[in-house]
Order: sequence, then structure tokens, then C-alpha cells
Amino acid sequence: MNSLLYASTRMMFSLSRAGQAPRRFGMLNRRGVPLQALLLSSSGVALAAVLGATSPRRAYIVMLSVSGFGVMFVWMMIFITHYFFRRARTGPAEPTLRFRMWGYPVATLFGAGLMASVS
Repeated sequence: MNSLLYASTRMMFSLSRAGQAPRRFGMLNRRGVPLQALLLSSSGVALAAVLGATSPRRAYIVMLSVSGFGVMFVWMMIFITHYFFRRARTGPAEPTLRFRMWGYPVATLFGAGLMASVS
């Protein structure tokens, strides 16, 4: 638990410093601690603890559903971005891509359809 809290805090800090998260999560306090990122990460732990205390029978299912949604969302975005990337790079003005995907665009659209049907 401690290592996950550390890792999520540092990840949010790094994302902020790279301009991919709100700037406040990349600030350090006078002791060199990314306090805002730590509070954000800690709020997830606190939410899980409250859920476990108030509804212990449903807590596991809810947390599993949240993480499952995250995985499914990421895969759906992979399919969508792959489709639009290939479509933008296969026109007559574009050079031929060195790696050809077998079954494009049918395989990509089929995968996106499967992900949509599961959700």
C-alpha cells in the first residue's frame, strides 16, 4: 500500500511537471514534498477505506468495477486512436507505413466493437 501511494504521488507529480496534469500537482512544499499530489493520491485511499467501512459486502465489487472500467476505457482508446492514426497515414500524400497491420481496418473496428459490447 505504501509503495502504491508513493508511486501514484510521484506519477501525478511527474505528469504535472510534463504539462499533462494540473500544475498544482507539480508543486513542492518548503520541505520538498509534492503535497498536493500526495493529498490527491491519499483521497483515493480514504475513499476506499470509507467504502470498505460503510459497505463491506459491495466494496470489492465496486473497486473491481472501477479498475475494470479503466482497463476497458484504455483499450477502447487504443483501438480508436489506432484506427484514426492509420487512416490519417494511409492516404496518397503519405508515405507507405513500414509496418502493415493484418486485417486493418476490420480487425481494429472489430476489437472496438467487442470492447463496446462488453461495457
